[in-house]
Amino acid sequence: MKKVILLLIIFLYSGEIFSQNSNNSNSSQTQTSYRDRMVEFQNIYSFRVDETTGDTLFITRMMNEFWFGVFGTTNVNLSYGGLFSQIDPTNPHNVIFNQIIDFNNKLGYGYSLGIIGEWARLSSDWGGGLKITVYDKKITRVGSDDVLIKGQQQEYDFATNLSYIIFTPFIKYAFPKFDGFFVSGGVDVAVIYNTVAYLEANYINTGGIMHRFPMNDIRGKTRFTGSLGVGYDFFIADFFGTKSRVRITPFADFKIGTNIITDNGSNWNDVAVNFGLQFKLAPDVVYIDTLVFDPEAERVPIYFATIRNEEMGVEFPRFTRVANPPEINLAAVTVPQVVIVEPPPADTPTVAVNVPTERPTTAEPRLESRLRLTPNSSGTLTTFASSNATALTPAQRAELDEIARFLRDNPGLTVHFTGHTDDRDAPTTEARARTRADNALNYLVRQGIPRGRVFADARGSRNPVAPNTTAEGRRRNNRIDYIIRSQ
Repeated sequence: MKKVILLLIIFLYSGEIFSQNSNNSNSSQTQTSYRDRMVEFQNIYSFRVDETTGDTLFITRMMNEFWFGVFGTTNVNLSYGGLFSQIDPTNPHNVIFNQIIDFNNKLGYGYSLGIIGEWARLSSDWGGGLKITVYDKKITRVGSDDVLIKGQQQEYDFATNLSYIIFTPFIKYAFPKFDGFFVSGGVDVAVIYNTVAYLEANYINTGGIMHRFPMNDIRGKTRFTGSLGVGYDFFIADFFGTKSRVRITPFADFKIGTNIITDNGSNWNDVAVNFGLQFKLAPDVVYIDTLVFDPEAERVPIYFATIRNEEMGVEFPRFTRVANPPEINLAAVTVPQVVIVEPPPADTPTVAVNVPTERPTTAEPRLESRLRLTPNSSGTLTTFASSNATALTPAQRAELDEIARFLRDNPGLTVHFTGHTDDRDAPTTEARARTRADNALNYLVRQGIPRGRVFADARGSRNPVAPNTTAEGRRRNNRIDYIIRSQ
């Protein structure tokens, strides 16, 4: 058993080394983990209009870390070792002719059904879980060499049908460079609950004769096995409209462990290769924001332009206006013209220009932005001073002003805010993170950015960028991340 555990550790460690070498081999490109890429696309946004109130409901669906499901396998097993039985197990007192026979190695087969629970961390390539195989069947039929009894050649077959319940805690590692591909390892505790074993004696007299002896004195043993496997995760979203995600995983694993049968001095064992399929489901974490319908607001008219094709004779000769557009704050549709806002290089000389300036209308001084905004860029606003702080600071408001100007210049872009906290006062981390993100969202809306172009969610303390054991680490974790995307 120690060798099995050592082999498991070496296997998983080799996978980690292989993954690191794969990333280091291409230093010119920034490598991100598979989990990071899944987090990037984990949120699903949609909206619907309440027919009674006219309000627009913005629905944000976030990926869950916990998955539950079922699995099934079929396996091929090769038995080996010494399997010994008496010729007539029902008559142990016949010491003259009741000799011991040895059976040969042979392939067997089996199948299993079970349930699985898995924790797939959103911020790491490592995960783990527990599999419970509620029905595992192992079927083997082996034969002996011909045995000479009273001058007659006799052939013996030994058949077993063993049933187990198996508990398997496991860990898994998703390779960063290969989306969906993972390795896993675990230790099985296989509890035997049913053994069917019998011996068949075949010989020729005046005709073919076969005796079958039930072997009630032979029992399978509860055993421990090591399991090493590989698999591939396929992700599906919105399973049958239940706001849940599904992961379908084909996999294979190799198992070896302690002896199956030790009766009559036997040391019977096997190695097995399982091929199976997992079907796992995780309900999304759902947040709903409401955009209240304002009946006095001026609706933006929407038009379809003229389309004409001379060759096919298809023509729409005039503009057509949509009378009742959806109740949602839509930005005007224009040809996007990307405007990149960047600070001047540090070595650029400053030229004094006598241009009259206006005094700020507020008492707060204007803070210079440190942001370099481009389409599909991401970053972090200036962090909060304490764990409990949720109100926007002057520096953060200055940065949000810069984002608002960039969005106004680029109407085809959206911004997504994500609130984070440290791990202090754990029961409130999610609420604090959501308040921070909502404050950033509401600030941009007040600056005239349409609500349909600004989104917010929260991760609480689940995605730290620094250890929470130091004051500096906690300060860095109290933050708002943003990413700018195309609509």
